[in-house]
Amino acid sequence: MATYEGYTVTTRTFKVTDPKSFEDELHRFNIEEGDFDSEITFTKEEDGSYWVGGYNAGFNVWRSEQGKTEDEVIEGMIDIVDIVQKHMTADSVWIYQHVGHEKLRDVSGYVEVVTKDKRQGNNLDNMALSLLPREDEKLRQQFWSQVEPTIKGQADAIARLLNLVPPGRLEEWLQAFHDSACVLGVQV
Repeated sequence: MATYEGYTVTTRTFKVTDPKSFEDELHRFNIEEGDFDSEITFTKEEDGSYWVGGYNAGFNVWRSEQGKTEDEVIEGMIDIVDIVQKHMTADSVWIYQHVGHEKLRDVSGYVEVVTKDKRQGNNLDNMALSLLPREDEKLRQQFWSQVEPTIKGQADAIARLLNLVPPGRLEEWLQAFHDSACVLGVQV
């Protein structure tokens, strides 16, 4: 999926308890306000609510930062949704959508609703399947026969990515993959 293009947008903005703390945490991961040339950006609306998204934006980012000593470096995957959720007000509901494609052959979409205490989302394939009549097994099998090659292609891409995992980091990368898959509604 080397030519994958994706877009992530906030469709319902959210408010945070401490705007300075929230923005400072985003800045730690080089997420700047209104920087639409980077992958992930944010804007602060006139009412004090926030929008987060971007071009080719994924909300799982690799972090590498200086630890407490000169020799200590802290590295790992960070889920931006977790950061937003931690800072949200109790009455906020954030909705974001991600859509993407690879040369328009493999089109995907995902929506997630996030509150201070809960995240729930779904992808287009699961939503399409839920619209099919449960009793029409032939129609459901037809659906999966068309979706399976896409899933196999994604699995092949993941296998190629695993070859890039630094030695000793496989468990961390697998956990990040598991967390991402769960967010996408994929059973792993």
